[in-house]
Amino acid sequence: MSHELIAETDESGRVLWVWIKEKGASRVRPARDLPKERKLLEGAKCHGAAPESLRRWFSERLAEGHGAARR
Repeated sequence: MSHELIAETDESGRVLWVWIKEKGASRVRPARDLPKERKLLEGAKCHGAAPESLRRWFSERLAEGHGAARR
């Protein structure tokens, strides 16, 4: 089974946040390392929004300077 990306959306369908379910995991987690996790779009199952909407969300967050992994 591949990764799953779950879109949390508002009433209009705009993606507010993305949650990730890792292969074999029983729980989801919020997207944090956006540069790395954006690559999961290739081959991932997407829920809650079209892959293009998720791609746009990742691009917008990265353009705003969000999403670097914290250490």
